[in-house]
Amino acid sequence: MEKESSAPEQIEKVATKPDSTARLSRLLAEEGDKIREKANQESSYIVAKAREEYKLRLTQFLEEERLKIRQEAETEAAGIITKANAARDGILRDASAEAQYQIERAIIEVKKLAEKKQPNTSMNQKKKQNLF
Repeated sequence: MEKESSAPEQIEKVATKPDSTARLSRLLAEEGDKIREKANQESSYIVAKAREEYKLRLTQFLEEERLKIRQEAETEAAGIITKANAARDGILRDASAEAQYQIERAIIEVKKLAEKKQPNTSMNQKKKQNLF
């Protein structure tokens, strides 16, 4: 079995034979093709690995951003709810105070009306008593 010789040794052998230019060109083309094929295979692997790494990092980044946005939204929602509850409590207090005021005004009006009718009623009763 003949040991495979390296590219420089093959070039040396081919260059010394007749019609060496064509053989040398063919050998160089074959070696160039082999180198290109190996480089393509290696670069394909590197590119694929880089893509996977990019996808992984992008996924991690997006997940972190999603969590941040969710946390910010929850914080803002809690603030809005707190403000809404405070506004509701204020409205209820104001409405209750207004209702109490209206009740007190109505009571005063009813008492005034009752007082106006009462003297007349008592005078009528006195007149009736005087008649007997």
